[in-house]
Amino acid sequence: MRDLIQSLLNGEAMISRGVGSRLVLVLLTLSLPIYLTVVFMLGPLLAQLASEFDTSVAITGQLASATFLAWGVGAILTAPLSDSFGRRPVLLVALFLTAALVALSGIAWNYSSLLVLRIVTALIASALPTTTMAAIVDLLPPQSRPRGLAVVSSTIMLGPLLGVPAVSLVADILGWRGPFFAISAALVIIMIGAFLTVPKQPQDETERSSGFFSHREAYVALSKRLDLWLVLIGNLVLRANSAVIITYMAAFLIASHALDEGQVALPLALVSLGLVIGSLAGGEVSRNRWGLPILALTFTMAGLTGTFLFESTLNTWVSVGMGFSVGALTHLAMPTFLNIVARVSGEHRSSAMGLFVVTNQWGSLLGAAPGGLILAKGGYGPLGFLLLGMALAGSAVCLVLWRRQ
Repeated sequence: MRDLIQSLLNGEAMISRGVGSRLVLVLLTLSLPIYLTVVFMLGPLLAQLASEFDTSVAITGQLASATFLAWGVGAILTAPLSDSFGRRPVLLVALFLTAALVALSGIAWNYSSLLVLRIVTALIASALPTTTMAAIVDLLPPQSRPRGLAVVSSTIMLGPLLGVPAVSLVADILGWRGPFFAISAALVIIMIGAFLTVPKQPQDETERSSGFFSHREAYVALSKRLDLWLVLIGNLVLRANSAVIITYMAAFLIASHALDEGQVALPLALVSLGLVIGSLAGGEVSRNRWGLPILALTFTMAGLTGTFLFESTLNTWVSVGMGFSVGALTHLAMPTFLNIVARVSGEHRSSAMGLFVVTNQWGSLLGAAPGGLILAKGGYGPLGFLLLGMALAGSAVCLVLWRRQ
């Protein structure tokens, strides 16, 4: 018992004894949708924030844009840290700081203070998903990694599926500040669990990298691979479409269909379910020899459907069904894009996956920022044309990739 207590203090925990490895993997995997909720939590809060700060939804929507931009920048800067200093210390420090900053966001006194807090939160929190994914790969036996990572990829989407609607429910009961405190508490629980279970890496494993600049050669080599850049562009527009739906769908239903924050939780969950189902079904498309032309077609279908998504004259559940369809049709491409990244990246696969993660956030910015400007100038209706434009760009990327193959 004395040795076990000492191992906990040293960070060598249960895994080093072969006990509880599944518990650690479950903890790390289930933490990922919480991190994604930190990114997307503002969507259901935009209307309340606009009222609180005496501004418009278009202006509060730029809080989401700032979050996406800062998260993308932070991902580039923080991704190498856990290679240099170890997974455990980086994870614990990032969790502590993120929990504190999210709680501080809950007591923001004006728009500017919340904007600053969201930017700083995103810069630090961006270390969480990359470090957690690296820790999961470290813990998974090689023969179990393909299946394990498939489960992890599906679990991540629980953030928009369950986390964002939960934010809406808590906001309906406690006001817009409530979700910040609830998520901060969840992060503290994850931090305690990580402190008790995540093992400390051997010293030689934490000295493999000297930081971001040790990846310079990898990034130079990847810059010459056209297929990779086509996939990154495709992922940008895919994520942009998702961001438009997740960021503005709740505010649209509240404004155009007279729903409150509690009533919009179920519609949001159903729309987010489309992202999960699309990602899962995309695995079959990726194995089809005609997969890329199929994806070009589904992107086009998603764009045509999205054109009418934000029409206020539609029935509420018709709008929800269309949002579900747009999300599912675009996310069919996710497994194919990941497979191409793995195939063309060669010996620089980790760095290529890092770039892919960055495009997740910058793609979200590409959707949320223009979406806010369009909303300010023309209302919700023209947002459909933004979805159409992004979808057609994704379709073009798929056709170019198909021709190159």
